[in-house]
This record gives sequence, structure tokens and C-alpha cells, in this order.
Amino acid sequence: MALQEGKPVPVSFGKEFVGTDQDVADFSSGRPETRWCLVELTKDQIAELEAGSSFHVKELSSGGAGKRESGGSAVLCTPTATFNLEFLENSNSLFIGAVEGLASSGKEDVATASGDGCPAAQLRCTVIGQCRGQLLLKPGTGDAQRVQELLTPHALGQGQAFTEGEPLKVTTEVLEHEVAASPAELRAILDAGPYVEIDGCWWWLPPALERDILDAATSIVTALGWRPEAVEEAELLREVQQHFGDAAPACVPSATVLRKALRSVVAEPGAPEAGQVASEAAGAGPAGPAAPAAEAGVGAVLALDRRKVHRFRALQLLREPPAQLRDRLQLPAPPPRPKRARRGVGIAVGG
Repeated sequence: MALQEGKPVPVSFGKEFVGTDQDVADFSSGRPETRWCLVELTKDQIAELEAGSSFHVKELSSGGAGKRESGGSAVLCTPTATFNLEFLENSNSLFIGAVEGLASSGKEDVATASGDGCPAAQLRCTVIGQCRGQLLLKPGTGDAQRVQELLTPHALGQGQAFTEGEPLKVTTEVLEHEVAASPAELRAILDAGPYVEIDGCWWWLPPALERDILDAATSIVTALGWRPEAVEEAELLREVQQHFGDAAPACVPSATVLRKALRSVVAEPGAPEAGQVASEAAGAGPAGPAAPAAEAGVGAVLALDRRKVHRFRALQLLREPPAQLRDRLQLPAPPPRPKRARRGVGIAVGG
């Protein structure tokens, strides 16, 4: 309820009021706890709260969104963003009061919850709390480090069985509760990182397994003579699973894992390869107009960027030990290096 400037209102301390003031002699002791805190919000954020949205105060992990050396820092997470909290202490006394209307004899309260105006004599203010300062919000980012900590123990390729009812699975709800990030930021972290959702649970795709899947997929496309710009996802998944054999259920259980492993060589949405695939998928032919890339699902088509594939293959050759590479490509061993002649220096020692 708004107060009118220049019109006095009776003020009294409530029964539950607890003061937090300290005398100079008490500065050496611990500060008294406060039950209230002021937070500076924008009009849009206040509108979100009034609309029913929930804001959450969460703890950052070590090396989290705030990039501090130690964990334990608090952040405020809204539905769309994360904010670092900075406490601004005020030496002045800050009181929180509740203003309400006084009931007239035989009549209902004149003041209403909608804040309609009423005579100042019928208003009263009860001080219910005291603050030591206020919290300021500074833009931050989601805690990607915490996501990695939670999902690293759940790695693909370890022989796990994807069955329902297992207690250790990490779902989206668990991540939203444990990670200091807004739901929108959390989804962006999961989409950009090496994480895959399988049957409602999230898994970590290790870099070594990701390279193995990518190596197998690109080798299959080359060996079978498929056009990289138009690869049938279902066909490629079947061939990759056959390549992994008995380990396929743990390494490549679904097309979602295959797409995540191929993310580094897939053509960008605006690239010519993607437009050509979309046109052919829509039945317009190779020269048809560009359209959005085919979505994942039945009949999905993957558009691989030839240059990215070639770069990956070159990096794979550089990572492979020379002896193993010669055996795989059936290359002759290099001739032995000629030994260098050793030159000694004679020293004459006189008697």
C-alpha cells in the first residue's frame, strides 16, 4: 500500500521484530543474524514474480559461473538468466514496515488490498524487520562446471544397461535442482557440451569415444561411397552399430549419440551442403530452393561438411602412432638412419 507524502502515519514495532544494530564496543564480536534482506530487481523481474515465476538462490561450484577460486558463492537464478549477488552493507538503520488500514467501528476496513486511497488517519505501519544492507544483481552465466561434475561419472561406453528405475540416473529435474543456472542456460550448456539425453536421463560422451564414433562414421561414408552432403541417418547408425559390435548398446545406443558425435563435422544450417540436402529431402531436386535442414527422426538426412571431415581425418592420422599407421596402410618402414661417426679427442699427458 502506497503512502502519501506529507501525511503522517502512526508507526509501531511488531512483536516479532528483532534488531540488528551493534554498538561500537560489539564490533569485535560476530554480527547478529538478519531475517530480512533487500534485493534490487528490475521492473521486468518484478513482473515475472507477480506472474508466478520462481527465482532460486543457488550455490556455485568451485570454478563455476563466477570463475572464483573457491566455491560457495551464491547466485540468483531466474527462468532465463543467472545473476551474481553482491551485498552492499549500509551503516544506516533500514527498517521494513507493513502498512495496513485500521478498522472503523461497525464498518469494514477502508483500506483494500488493491491499494485504493484512504485517509491517512486510518493507516498504520508496523515495523516487522531490520536489514543490514541490500543485494545487487550482476549478470553471470550458468555453472557449466557443475554440470560436468554431475555427468562425468555417467559416461557412455562403460557397459551400462539403459534400463528404467535405476536410482543413479541424472534427469533434467535433478540438474535443474543441483546446478546454479536458469533452465534456459542449463539447456544451452547441455546442447553445446558433450552430453546426451537417453530415455530421459543424461550421459557424458567422453572425448575418446566421440572420436571413435566420428572416425567410424566418416570411414563408413567414404568406404560405401555415400555423398557426405546427404547421408541417411538410420543407415549410418546401423553401420556404426555393426562396427562397434557387442559394445554398440553401451557406445552408440541411439541416433542422438550419433548426432552428438558428428556435431564437429556437420554442415552449418546456412552452408550450401545443408541447403542442398534440405532441397532434395523436400523433393525439389539438387537445384531447388534452400529450406530448413531435415530434422532428426524417421528419414532424417545428415549433411556433412567435406572440409571438416577432411580436417578430422588429417588430425586422426597425426594422432595415430607411426608404426600403427604404417601397418594399417601397409606402408614400408622407413630406412634406418645412418649412424653418425663418433669423433674422439686425444689428450697427451706428460710425465
